[in-house]
Amino acid sequence: MKPGQMVEAAIDLYPGQIFRGKVAAIWQGSSAGQMLPSGTLPNFSYVPVEVPQGQFAVAIHLDDEDQAKFPIGTQGRATIYTNPDSGFVVLRKIGIRAYSWFNWLYPFNG
Repeated sequence: MKPGQMVEAAIDLYPGQIFRGKVAAIWQGSSAGQMLPSGTLPNFSYVPVEVPQGQFAVAIHLDDEDQAKFPIGTQGRATIYTNPDSGFVVLRKIGIRAYSWFNWLYPFNG
């Protein structure tokens, strides 16, 4: 992953829509240390250092002119196309669109 790569996002507030954007920045980070709005701290579980998931945070800038449509805390899914020439891009595009449409049919609350 690197800044400038193409992103597509399905935002739960807007079922059936796909928003395009780009990777703005990548930095080391973890959500495990965040304090939840409820005031309770999350449970911590051991994750082996060999597992790379959750070690990086990615800032995404969506191309939509009205950035107010994306308030803090908005949920959804995003896909970053690290290799746009791969045949798997088509499958991922289908997957992100299916997520968006299924969210319209059956909203995901978890």
